[in-house]
Amino acid sequence: ILGINYNSTVIMKRKMLFCQTGAAVNPFLANMVAYWRFNSDSLDSTINAHNGTDTSINYSNAGIVNNCATFDGTSSKIVVPQSTDFDFSDISSDIPFTMGFFAKHNSSGSTQWIMSKRNGSVAQYDILFAGGFLYIYLYTNTSNYLSARTNDTIVNGAWNYFTITYTGSGVNTGIKIYTSGLVGSGTSRSSAGTYTKMPIASIPFVIGAENFTGSFLLGLNGALDEVAIWKGVAYTQAQSLDAYNKLLTGNSLI
Repeated sequence: ILGINYNSTVIMKRKMLFCQTGAAVNPFLANMVAYWRFNSDSLDSTINAHNGTDTSINYSNAGIVNNCATFDGTSSKIVVPQSTDFDFSDISSDIPFTMGFFAKHNSSGSTQWIMSKRNGSVAQYDILFAGGFLYIYLYTNTSNYLSARTNDTIVNGAWNYFTITYTGSGVNTGIKIYTSGLVGSGTSRSSAGTYTKMPIASIPFVIGAENFTGSFLLGLNGALDEVAIWKGVAYTQAQSLDAYNKLLTGNSLI
């Protein structure tokens, strides 16, 4: 009996060691707080269950990995309930974050919102297409903000993978935008007023539309696929490229 118990213990230890040393760890899971694949719905694929409520979203078109979410530019939107996972600041300073997503627009030059956490005068951040470029704005309030945009013009109707990173530094040089895993021609940055940090606000996270007018105007006329958010980490160019290359093989990040 003692021998059987001993052997069982040894076998169990070997199994545990194999699990610890042999199993591959998915690097994209670390710090990921939300991931919408948009194959057929706006359900969050992480354990956080940040599921969206859809309005006029078409999931029948092919995306980069299976299908994607197509927006009509007028009534389409996905509204995700408020969560502190989408607040990138605490009581004293900003918190690093990364957003990665495939996007395309079908109306070059027009202003089209991609993601937003803003409601009237209460503003945290906006990501949008405008004038053929991709922009991000980080707000202390609507008069005091940091912004950055791509230098490369975004081709109408073409898929691009964007990685937006912010170190939490409180200055616009802390923002970087990688296009398809690369720097491209770089990131242009600007600011207005005196930026301190983003506020903490109990407002929803909106995908494919803005909400600063309260009527969801200036929505995306295009499509989104494989939208991921990481909190507490600003991805490097190498990490952005790794995510882009994995998605191009037809595999989701998790």
